[in-house]
Formats: sequence, structure tokens, C-alpha cells
Amino acid sequence: MRQKILVGEDNLVTQQVLKAVLENFSYEVTTATTGEALIQYLNNDTYQLLLLDYHLDQNADEVIQSIRSLANANHSIPVYVLSATSEEKIMPRLRSQDVSGFIKKPFDERQLQAILSRHDLRKPKENKIFLESIIGQNEERIKAIKQYFGEEVPAALIKIKQALKQEDFQTARALVHKVRPAYTYIGRDDIQVKLGDWETDLLQGTNQKNYDQIFQEINDQTALLLNTVAPKTTTAFTKITSSAKNKKLLGIRVLIVDDNKVLQAAFSAYLKTYGMIIFTADNGADAIAQIEGQSMDIILMDLHMPVMNGVEAITNLRQKGNATPIVAISNVIFLRPDAEAAGANDFLLKPIDGQELVGTLAAHID
Repeated sequence: MRQKILVGEDNLVTQQVLKAVLENFSYEVTTATTGEALIQYLNNDTYQLLLLDYHLDQNADEVIQSIRSLANANHSIPVYVLSATSEEKIMPRLRSQDVSGFIKKPFDERQLQAILSRHDLRKPKENKIFLESIIGQNEERIKAIKQYFGEEVPAALIKIKQALKQEDFQTARALVHKVRPAYTYIGRDDIQVKLGDWETDLLQGTNQKNYDQIFQEINDQTALLLNTVAPKTTTAFTKITSSAKNKKLLGIRVLIVDDNKVLQAAFSAYLKTYGMIIFTADNGADAIAQIEGQSMDIILMDLHMPVMNGVEAITNLRQKGNATPIVAISNVIFLRPDAEAAGANDFLLKPIDGQELVGTLAAHID
């Protein structure tokens, strides 16, 4: 019978990484996202070890006190507290609650091995944490990774920018703290370290350095993750027959606006195979000049360009009453709300699958 470990953690990425690593060590792992659910598990089954996030929905002190009051064998379960806050700050508050130890986030495999060995649990087999092994084909894990990096991280980055504009460093620091640990778990310690430096600055009430590069690195990594865990799926429009698709798209006039000449050429060559008539522009200002001189059926608009960026160009066109469908494209996922607010009809995250591109264009052609 496999030995059982209970994980109390409300961060989906941390939860799923812990689960993946421990399952690779051949343990049976149960996860709980609230203190109430955790106590319920402990009432109904026997576990050999508990890994408890200090900042669960309940304070760890309260959860541990409830555990020590249980009427079954779990009342003496070894408890290890996880936190990104330093051990010096956390442990003095917990020693009276009979805590076995502390795990600093982001954790590494050696910490877990040492803890498992200390409690005479089965010695874990050799294992290295790679992104592929963390994700695997586990749908629950894929969903968690996709939700965290595809929704929660971009939303947090938007809020960080808003907080910085208002010089609300406390809110910005809390948000940086929230997203920071996940990057070590996916092998990007460099991003985690930079986020740690940023958090220190914000904790001191300053934002001294230029952190734009961190935003870009996070978004590049987000795009990579989303393409790894969620391969592009075809939309309903890409499932129409080839002949019907060609008939619908044949002869439509498409303006591709992108300062990347390689992508511009690649998109042009691919879309021409569907019989589309392609026009190109290197920036928003160039695009507006072309549109004023001739009509287009649809516009493919990159958001990050010199002279005039995509959001500015979309805003300008909509203010002038131009209703041409616009599909915004970018490798920066958190620019999507800005593009939609400016008037974009759709958004595609780079790198873009060819079928998805064609399907999206078809969706906006009458």
C-alpha cells in the first residue's frame, strides 16, 4: 500500500507541482485548498505527512490547533509549513504548535527528500523536475497550469501596473509575491530571483529599477507554457470543409500590420494559399495611411510596434468610425484587455497556429 501525504495549498501551481513530484516518488497525494477541507480529509483517512501552506484560507496556527485536537491517529501527524516568508519570521509563531519543520518556497527536490527520509517514509527514487514531467498528460495538472499562467498571472500583471501607476507599492508587492514562486517550479529561477529583488524594492516603498524586462520575460514564458500545456485547438470555423473555407475567404483583402518582416512574410505566404489578397504595413501609422486610401475586409494587427503601436492604431481607427474587423496579435497576453477596450474584435497569442489564424479570420468575414 502506498503511503499517503496530504498537501494543504491554495496556489494551484504549487499544489500540482508538489503532487507531481511526490507522485513520482510513488506516494499517494491528496490536496486541499481550504483548512476546512483539510480537516475533513484528516477525519476520514490516515496520512503519514502533512505539507501545509502558512497562508491557507485559515491561519496555519488555527489549522494546526484543530489537527492536534483530532480524536484519531492524525492528531500527531508530522506537519511541515510552507511559506515564501523567511523561516525566522514564521517558525517562532508555530513552535508551540508542535510543527516538525519549515519548507521555504520555492522549494527544491532535496528538501522533500530530506523530509521524507527523516520520517522513515520510503526513500524516493531519483527524479529531476522537468516541465514535461510536471505536466505530463494529466488533465487536472494541465488545467491548473493553464488557469494559473493563462489567467491568474496576466490578471496579476495588469493589477501590478495599475498599482504602480497609483504608487500603491504595498498592493504591487503583494501581487509580485503571489506570482513569484511558480517560476522556480518551472525551471526559471532567474525570473524568480528578479521578482524577489522587485518585491524587496516594493517592500521598502520604492520602485527604483526599470522592471519592464521582467514583464517581457514573464509574458514570453507564459506564451511558452500555454503552447506547451494547451496545444492549439481548432475552432468550429476551422472544421468547415476546405472548399467551403476557400470560397468564403477567396479574394478577401487582408492588411497585415507587423514590424517583424519574417512574420509578415510568413503570414502573407500562408494566407495567399487560401486566395486572400494581402497588404502589409510596418506600424500603426502606416496601416492607417493605407486604410484611408483603400478598403480592407479584415486587419491583422500586432500590438507592439514602433512609431504607433497596435492599441493606438485600433483606437484611432475606431474613433474615425472605421468598423473593419481587427484581429489583434501579440506574444504579450496581458495586452488583450487593452486591445479589446480599444476596439479589437479578437485576439491571438503568438506563436499562432496557421489553422487557428485562418479560422479566426473566417469567423469575422460575413
